[in-house]
Amino acid sequence: MPFAETAARLWEDEILPALTDYIAIPSLSPAFEPDWAAKGHMADAVELVRGWCAARPIDGLTVEVHELDGRTPVIVVEVPASGAGGAAGRPATLYCSSYSTRTSARVWSCDGR
Repeated sequence: MPFAETAARLWEDEILPALTDYIAIPSLSPAFEPDWAAKGHMADAVELVRGWCAARPIDGLTVEVHELDGRTPVIVVEVPASGAGGAAGRPATLYCSSYSTRTSARVWSCDGR
């Protein structure tokens, strides 16, 4: 299957439904929801992301959730370098995200008004 068709199929069948489920979770950061841990919405968002990542058919993929009391969870996804030369000297990519799927009720804008 050509790459464009594969990408379109993955977007429609796997990525878009996961994103739709993700933004339906009313997760707020601790700055806007002090009781975030008890509400469980962030845990739901973390589990959705963890499960989606872990289900990817990528050789060597590992997915771990790290938690410290009173702190928001961190998901670590690692894929070993592949190809000629192995991991030595190969570039790495770090992706960072937030599990807040909603903004606060307070209105804000990029220009500070």
